[in-house]
Amino acid sequence: MIKKTRSFIQKNLTVILFFIFSILIEMIAVYSIEKSPFISHPWIWLGALITVCGIMIMVKKERAKIIIGLVFMILQSIICMIMAVLYEMAGQYFDFGMLNLRNDAFGILENIPMDFVTFYTAFFFCAIFIVTTFRRARRMSMAANTDDSEQKNQSSENKKRLLTGAIIALIGITLNAVAVYQANKNRSSFYDGLKNSTDRSVYSSYGINGNLINEFAGGLIFTDKEILPDNRIEDFIYSEVSDPTEYFGISKDNNVVVILVESLEWFGMLKNDILPNALPLTDEQYAELFPNLTAFYNNGIVMTDFHSKEKTDISETMSILGSYPTRGYINYDYYEQNMPQTIPNILRSLYGDDIVINSFHNGRKNFYNRAIAHETYGFSHFYYAEEMYNMSDKLLSEGLTDTEIMHDYMNEGERNLDSEMIALCKDIMFPENERFFTYITSITMHGMYYDRNNLKAHKEKLLSIYTDRIGSEEEALLINYLTTVMEFDKALGLIMDDLRDKNLLDHTTVLLFGDHNCYYQELSNYVKDIYDYDTKMDYSDLYLVPLMIYDENIGHRVIDKFTCTADIAPTLLDLLGIRYYSNMYYGNSVFSDKESVIYSRAYNFFVDDGIVAKSLSRPLFKGKNITDADWDDFRSRGSTLIDKLEYCDQIFEGDFFSDPDHEQKYKNKMLDINSDR
Repeated sequence: MIKKTRSFIQKNLTVILFFIFSILIEMIAVYSIEKSPFISHPWIWLGALITVCGIMIMVKKERAKIIIGLVFMILQSIICMIMAVLYEMAGQYFDFGMLNLRNDAFGILENIPMDFVTFYTAFFFCAIFIVTTFRRARRMSMAANTDDSEQKNQSSENKKRLLTGAIIALIGITLNAVAVYQANKNRSSFYDGLKNSTDRSVYSSYGINGNLINEFAGGLIFTDKEILPDNRIEDFIYSEVSDPTEYFGISKDNNVVVILVESLEWFGMLKNDILPNALPLTDEQYAELFPNLTAFYNNGIVMTDFHSKEKTDISETMSILGSYPTRGYINYDYYEQNMPQTIPNILRSLYGDDIVINSFHNGRKNFYNRAIAHETYGFSHFYYAEEMYNMSDKLLSEGLTDTEIMHDYMNEGERNLDSEMIALCKDIMFPENERFFTYITSITMHGMYYDRNNLKAHKEKLLSIYTDRIGSEEEALLINYLTTVMEFDKALGLIMDDLRDKNLLDHTTVLLFGDHNCYYQELSNYVKDIYDYDTKMDYSDLYLVPLMIYDENIGHRVIDKFTCTADIAPTLLDLLGIRYYSNMYYGNSVFSDKESVIYSRAYNFFVDDGIVAKSLSRPLFKGKNITDADWDDFRSRGSTLIDKLEYCDQIFEGDFFSDPDHEQKYKNKMLDINSDR
């Protein structure tokens, strides 16, 4: 037996080296992301690896075996590097739905970091594999030319080789297929995993290439998901009606302006204990640089514990819809469905044509497929950059203005200016004689934190006030970021002044929020002095961003409970005096006693105050002040959210509301619970 084993190893050393090196490349790539090389469920990846090994064994020529193994190792290494860079750049793990984002993703890249650990590891093992196997192949070739007895047994050896390789390949295919099937067969296993899994991530669970295989199998093969019966979905939807808060209906007849402020952080307007590396300015200096944000802060409702951890498109949709499926992206995968639960569609059901509902973004028309998706959300029209340029040109050509109002800075490699969008569109955004719901998504603060010509005046003002500079690269990055905040501050001033000049401010609710932390070039990490999980500060603070509401019916108030992006839609409905079916929304009104919890669709983890968790059983980070009672409370709220996630997936994957009866029933029941309006 020992002799046969030794003979097998000798004959198939190239295959064995390939197998070992491939495993090492995979483990080290996982380590570069997760800081642990271990993979808890490696069967999908091992099945694919064993299949390739079987194919290599069946191949007669040693050099052909080497080429097959090398090509596979190079492909594996490239995939590992791409996934490591994706994680380094955006903090995301690959999922099949991200393929829809591929064109838009390239539109927001500013720099692509190199994952040197994976690169040098892959290069090293590929080089060792080439040197070792080609030297061995040369020796074997020379031995074969002088060994006549070996040539006489060639026919028998060929049959054994083919049979052995076929059996091994079949074992690999079977292992791979069974593992993929087990991972995808039961939709409930995903939600059970959100509650009970102890894996750190999908890469720790399946490996990088194993996850890739699983995602493609799930996206291309396991497309038919088991959908619950209509009556079960309806029972869940209509089982719970929202409870009015103390401010329910206080803004019943108000106009509404919602402003998603790209990458807005608190360090863009103030300094406090959790921002140790913010600019050392006085309160008076901050107020001079950011007068409109300061006034909004001092006169509005301020959520001091608001967190957001999503990409812009998901934050935008979450604030409009109040929920989001765990698979796929609404703007690409579900945009043709009916969505009667969005705020615009609810307002249409209740008020018909008595309210004007539009959205605005000074970015490209087709970016994130907004032009189509926003129509589904219930907006009458989506105004985008190209249309704004034409509007500006028309005003200029007709002599209605002496200067260009909206300039195409994006065509010159810069971001457009938010203040120009407001100056151009304010009469459409805020009509004097009609009630309106206006949604605005900014763009100026979206990365590109370097010297920009269109922000030169802002930077000169900032540097005239902040003169005691230390000259570090991080400080320079922060200064350039603050110039983008100054530009948004100017836009906010135009909004508030226009509403005031039109006598609309006293009956308009203005809500603004940051869509996510400023992760570009790790600026948020620098200012908050947070770089990894091994920190004395709450890692969840990394996702702490502003949410503020201006409403003269309420005035200034500070709310310090945990809040998140999912709370925005319920809060607006609460202020407008609209009751809703709370199981359709992941969050709660910020004025209620209930607290929410985040499950990030883009990043696949939970966030609470002082907690970041992969599942309800797997904390990635627990702040130093988190008690067992806090953890139990998080798990309880998280469990409720997971139930909602499952039914939300059912609604979208089953295209529930595209059935006219289901849509009409929802509209009728919304009218019923709001019949006393």
